[in-house]
Amino acid sequence: MSDEEQNLGGVGGSGAPESRVPPKKSVFSDDFDDPDRRDDLDELPDDEPLTPELVEEEAIRGDFMLRWAVVLLAVLMAFTQISDTRPLVLIRSGDYMRANGFLPPRGTDPLSFTMEGRPITNTGWLFDHVVSLAWSLGGYYGLTALKVLGAGLFAFLLTRISIPGLPTWWSSVCAAFAVVACSQDFVPTHELAGLVLLAYLLNLLLAHRLGRGEGLYWKLPALLALWSNLDPRAWIGAVVVLLYAFGSLRHRRSLVRSGANPDRLPTRLGATAGLCFAALLVNPFPVASLAAPLTQYTREYPAMQLQKSLRPELAASQFDNRVDYYSALAPGAVSLFDHTHVAALVVLLFAGATLALSVGSEQAESGGRGPIATGIRGFVRMVLLPFVGTGHRGAREAGFVMMFWGLGFLCVLKAHELPAAALVAAAVAGISAQDWYRRSFSMTYTVDSSELLFSRGGRAATVLAMTLMGFAVATSRLPGSAPLGFGFDPETRITLETVSQQLKSLDPGAHVLHTRVDQGDMLIWNGRKSFIDSRVLPFSSAQYPLFDQHDNVRKSLLRAPASTESSDPKEKERLQAEQTKNIAAAKETLTQYGVTHFMIRLAPPGSPDYDSMLTLTASGEFVPVSIEASAALLERVSGQAAPETVAAKMPNFIRKAFADAKQEMKEVRIFARPQGFYERYIYRQRPATSAERRQAQHYMALANPNPGNVQEAANGIALLTLAIRSLNLSLQGNPDETEAWVMLGQAYVRLSNLEVLVSGTDPSPRLRQTRYFQAVAAFRQAVKTNPNWIQAWEGLMNSYQLMQRQDLLLEALDKWLALAETTTVLPSQQEKFEEFKTQCYAQRRELEDMITESDSQLDKEIERQIAANAEAMKQQTAAADGKDQALDPDMADAEEAREAIMSAAVANRSGRPRRALNVLQEKNAMIRKLPMGVVLLGQLLLETGEMEEAYLLLLGISEQASKQPEIFFGTEWQLPLAISQLGVCDYTTAAATWGVQMADMERELSKSAVYSLPIYSLPLVADSNYQINGALPVWPFRHATLLAQQINGSNEPLADLALMQAIVKLEAADLDGAKTILQRIVTEFGETRARGLALVYYSMVDRDSQKVLEPLSFNPWEEFEFPGEPRPPAQPAAGAPGSPGGPGGAGPGAGPAGIPGLPAGGNPAGGDPGALPGPVRPQP
Repeated sequence: MSDEEQNLGGVGGSGAPESRVPPKKSVFSDDFDDPDRRDDLDELPDDEPLTPELVEEEAIRGDFMLRWAVVLLAVLMAFTQISDTRPLVLIRSGDYMRANGFLPPRGTDPLSFTMEGRPITNTGWLFDHVVSLAWSLGGYYGLTALKVLGAGLFAFLLTRISIPGLPTWWSSVCAAFAVVACSQDFVPTHELAGLVLLAYLLNLLLAHRLGRGEGLYWKLPALLALWSNLDPRAWIGAVVVLLYAFGSLRHRRSLVRSGANPDRLPTRLGATAGLCFAALLVNPFPVASLAAPLTQYTREYPAMQLQKSLRPELAASQFDNRVDYYSALAPGAVSLFDHTHVAALVVLLFAGATLALSVGSEQAESGGRGPIATGIRGFVRMVLLPFVGTGHRGAREAGFVMMFWGLGFLCVLKAHELPAAALVAAAVAGISAQDWYRRSFSMTYTVDSSELLFSRGGRAATVLAMTLMGFAVATSRLPGSAPLGFGFDPETRITLETVSQQLKSLDPGAHVLHTRVDQGDMLIWNGRKSFIDSRVLPFSSAQYPLFDQHDNVRKSLLRAPASTESSDPKEKERLQAEQTKNIAAAKETLTQYGVTHFMIRLAPPGSPDYDSMLTLTASGEFVPVSIEASAALLERVSGQAAPETVAAKMPNFIRKAFADAKQEMKEVRIFARPQGFYERYIYRQRPATSAERRQAQHYMALANPNPGNVQEAANGIALLTLAIRSLNLSLQGNPDETEAWVMLGQAYVRLSNLEVLVSGTDPSPRLRQTRYFQAVAAFRQAVKTNPNWIQAWEGLMNSYQLMQRQDLLLEALDKWLALAETTTVLPSQQEKFEEFKTQCYAQRRELEDMITESDSQLDKEIERQIAANAEAMKQQTAAADGKDQALDPDMADAEEAREAIMSAAVANRSGRPRRALNVLQEKNAMIRKLPMGVVLLGQLLLETGEMEEAYLLLLGISEQASKQPEIFFGTEWQLPLAISQLGVCDYTTAAATWGVQMADMERELSKSAVYSLPIYSLPLVADSNYQINGALPVWPFRHATLLAQQINGSNEPLADLALMQAIVKLEAADLDGAKTILQRIVTEFGETRARGLALVYYSMVDRDSQKVLEPLSFNPWEEFEFPGEPRPPAQPAAGAPGSPGGPGGAGPGAGPAGIPGLPAGGNPAGGDPGALPGPVRPQP
């Protein structure tokens, strides 16, 4: 169509309109649709044939992915919280250098009082600046970012160590093992800098091996110069260069002898190695930098061995890399290897195997040999190479062989070099394997099924293995692994915070001798000066052997004197003289450095060091001035100090518990939850002990379980009260702390015993029952969170035995015995444990026989009571309306429910609560309609551990009783309800519950009918009303007797309920409310059973209790003065503050040097909460 025709609207020359054809759409349009190709588009594309080129591309992509997977694994393993205190010292060191110039101090140590005025060295000073700046810029986030960046850079450099053009799958495998092996050094300390720089150094040496070593003569020395200022172990890099240079020289000589082209000879590195050692002198402390290998192996490692023993009972609970300071072949060290050490040994094995194959395959005659023969031949040549060489063949790997043997030898000396050796081994294994693979196999990819299986399957398995390792890191499944996150791990952070708070009250000029190196780091962190710390080298020289002096002080003054008994008199004399000499040297050390305080470790890991605190206090030269969650501070006192002055320095736990305490439980506590699938099988959190639980453990250790007088008992009550408050606070934050629940149950049991002891009798059946339920509830919550916690079942055994709950005791015995069969104990406790287990088996047999025999008697008793009750109900019904209503369905259900309640009540009174609960649960729907049944069911649920169900059930009872009190008449629903409320620390509501019961009781006692009996004994009232034809009594005596009995009978339950309210308020630290109630018990209710315990508590709560008690104190005996005898001095009222037996006095049983309640020997706690159970206490 012409342009003119188009302009005419498509009309042809004839004038007729031409049919319009829509333009064809472009294939690039969004709505393109080709009808002719619809069928083709619906079909799937044909499979592209697999070619060697595609296989190669796939392998290259897989290798790329694996290399970055290694980097991500390193980043993940570095993104964990820090449990090492060494960064604290580096931060403060860097802060000091920035504030006082830039270079490190030389003539004195600003961080320790033992090295003041003495020269020190700090060869890694530059990295102190790096860590300090990271902290200044980002705090905890900055420290974590520093170690994540360092670990990622280290892994990136490691994955670059490979021969270009060859597969890197095996190199990535070795690199992954090296990352795991080096992960213990992924901490912002000098070792992290050393790993990064060593990885870069290996890249430079690889370039030399590949013939691209231009500029190594200045790059390597420059690298070592920088390294020497970042890491005291820079000498390892110089040694690696020297070993490689020696092996390279062997290789060069073999090539010269074989007549190789001079252009192909490797560059000489001998002079470069010498320059590397010279570069170590580029340091503010050149001599110390160069002599670092000698000082570390002769001073640092032996000094740390004094601090970190390989004893299994100490090392098993402390993942602090203590094996690093021992030989990798030491039996004690090998038994403590974790995943990092195992990974290092595996990659070393890989390196040895691949080196042997590579060296063996270099021989001309090895072409027809198998891999095993080639490997054996190569290993022999590896062994001979350092001494006699290998001739003109097999020397290409000589540099790597020398590096392998050299680093392996360092690991044999000390395991601290295992990460560096693993890094070198990974590089050696990767390069050697590539070389051997290139010489032994075809470099052409094929589509053969076996090769595809090897290529694809191997890489897939590697990805899966790295994924599993990453999963283990993320879920804390590795031994001793810290959780992912920023900053310090919870355990270390709690220790830092509590020690910092404790040191605020200490004299700024105090010289503190601490028992552990990490405590010295914490002192430096808080602006104090240490005795020794993690820098080690300044304190371990021959001129200033502070580590030796520190160890002697610990062994001589903080441990019980060793036995000097010997059959040889001369040997005995020698031992005594040596012991005396050591003690004198230890005291001289204290005087030399002006030590004013001791800091004893009470923080995890491991059990608190109570023995050192006890031994030091017993010496009389030190007294405890502060016992907090993580440490105990003891102050040196003069022998001429007045007892009052010494006593004023010590902590007053009675005042802390009952005068200075503040209410801290703001919310009710939630119930414990059993571990779910995720907690049991996926995520395993490293246990952390809260500050409150630590403090509670110390309180329980100080509370004397067998007090000798009222003072010790009062101190014990105060300490156990403090422990209960602390444990409740800890459980409020984490209700799934199994050990805290066990400790809480133990605290309630011990507190109940002391309350009975100080009152002289059972002060309150209601209180005794409450303490029993509180202990049982705590133990039951413990087994809910961890059913295999043997100490919880032991606590239930003791509690059920004490209350004669037979079937529940049998359940606890069965569970304990099952767990005892798989429990591992220390050898020293094995005999006692087996003896106790035998007793438990015998007790179980007796209990089973007893239950079997009592079943028939119990059935008969239940049938008798049910029949009697049915007959009574039948008579009552007949008398009421004269017709039988037994066929009424509602009446039948009610009668069936009453029979079930009666059966359960009989079983419960007979010591069979489990049977009683089963009876009620069978009729659960009907039982819940009767108030008495609901109360009994709630009580049984509390006793059997169903705390949450009981709480909700009894909470409904409370609401119903407030609306319809008449239906609960005669049923004491308040006691189980209040106990359930105490189980969630709802103190206000629990006190109100007993307050309601007390108000109801006072209302009933105010009625005149209560006093009808004393009224009949008044004058002018005929006595015949009481006794016909009886002798007429003298009315005043009869009236007084009856009135006293009535008043006492009325006051006894009121005092009991008031005491329960006071106990609740004391546990809640509502001291004012408790004081008011206790004062009322003492002054208004007369001589009740509750008065004795109330008097003890009141004297501790009210400092002015003496003013209230004096008017109430009288002596029924008349004074009589014997002629010639002096008049005895007046004594304060018993139980009053300041009296010999009162809570404020310093009675003779106050413990060594006045530590309240501290026993004179042994473990004050009678074993830590995790100790093995002792014999079940017999029924009193």
